[in-house]
Amino acid sequence: MNRTPSGQTECYRGLAFDGKPGPCLGATREHFPNLFDWKLMTSQGRMALENRRQDGTVERFENLSFNGGTGQVLEMRIFTKGGLEEQLVSAGFRRFEFESDNYPAHGIFFPYSWSRPIVARRS
Repeated sequence: MNRTPSGQTECYRGLAFDGKPGPCLGATREHFPNLFDWKLMTSQGRMALENRRQDGTVERFENLSFNGGTGQVLEMRIFTKGGLEEQLVSAGFRRFEFESDNYPAHGIFFPYSWSRPIVARRS
């Protein structure tokens, strides 16, 4: 699921990590890149986010996406493998692995292709 800057919803099925077959967003998408002084509010029975940017400009976002139901956990960004790799490199990590294997004999099973552990080393 993706929300464009105009608020339109796009739905993707069968997403793959970057570099593998299937649709992928490619880079981490920040829904609110200039978030500074913000609050959630109800407007016409729907949740909205109002933000005052550092330069004083007021932004208003509607069509919000919540994980766990309305008002539970506001989705602020969509991470991708490529975006996480860029962030790890910029933070000084030179070696990293995205765990993708299941180990059912040890009770480790990932039913989805996301929310996987990352092991990162600086040296």
